[in-house]
Amino acid sequence: MGGIAAGIFRDAVGKAQLFRSARNSGIFVSFRVIRGQISSLRPFVPTSRINIKWAASGLLPSNTIRRQHAANDHVIPHFQAHRPFLPRLAYNVRMNAEILARLVQIEKEENVEIFYACESGSRAWGFPSADSDYDVRFMYLHPRNWYLSIDVEEKRDVIERPINDELDISGWDLRKALKLLRKSNPPLLEWLSSPINYKETGSIAAQLRDAVAEFYSPVASYHHYLNMARNNYREYLKGDLVRVKKYFYVLRPLLAIRWIEAALGAVPMEFEKLVSATVDSPELKQTIADLIERKKSGAELDKQPKIPVISDFIESELERLKKSTKLEDRPKPNFERLNELFRQAIQHTRKTK
Repeated sequence: MGGIAAGIFRDAVGKAQLFRSARNSGIFVSFRVIRGQISSLRPFVPTSRINIKWAASGLLPSNTIRRQHAANDHVIPHFQAHRPFLPRLAYNVRMNAEILARLVQIEKEENVEIFYACESGSRAWGFPSADSDYDVRFMYLHPRNWYLSIDVEEKRDVIERPINDELDISGWDLRKALKLLRKSNPPLLEWLSSPINYKETGSIAAQLRDAVAEFYSPVASYHHYLNMARNNYREYLKGDLVRVKKYFYVLRPLLAIRWIEAALGAVPMEFEKLVSATVDSPELKQTIADLIERKKSGAELDKQPKIPVISDFIESELERLKKSTKLEDRPKPNFERLNELFRQAIQHTRKTK
């Protein structure tokens, strides 16, 4: 079985030219659960087992192996006759190879350096279904002279590609990301905490994470998630029949608000963390867990009768939130720390093509 899985892996990975140095390029990060670099490409070596959780990506079974070598950490899958799992494994490895290949293609087409790429959708939330697409978000740098121009404010600072049934991929220039960090932009904060990193090179992303505590605004985050919950409720959960999988699009922002009200810091990407920290009712918690399992198993979650326990919670929370919530915010920090981060970053980029 190990040989079959390894063969599938080599075939898919070879197509994306992944047999380059993972340590230097950030390639292969799909197979790690921490942000250390991988020192070698030996993913199917069976050794002693340690069960770790890899629910978010659907890339590997939960039965995996972690080996630690000095400054490097490896995550190595181990298969025990998971024959039904192999088609899914082949698909996920193919998609990860395609994502990495697309990132390389974007770098060439746009003349940029992508220093960070992550998953931002249901796979990062922790409950992908069989037909879930991949929502890839990235940040990048242009050559130095691109920024040293009088028309820099007029230049486009977003890269987008057409969305297909499998892949939604887009990214922001570092300069844009830094401006949004100062505003405590919740999507950016979530990207930086994503449990699934497809690529991370250099220290820029780590410096952004370190700056989150200084620039995080509970008030800005509160209003972002409240608007999201209200809009999604209006669009998806009105009427006697509802699109059941859309419950997550209202539950997640409502639980994020509870997280903010509890002063727990920036909202995490993983849905399970929000549930564990903010849901007290055992009945509601179990109902949510059951719905997650249905979604992950690929069960049909189209229009169905409302789930009373979840609907009642959502409606009571939306009613509660009609009253103003008092949150303490801090004065917005100045730009200097972010300016310095930006200057250091472009110092290490090439001047031109």
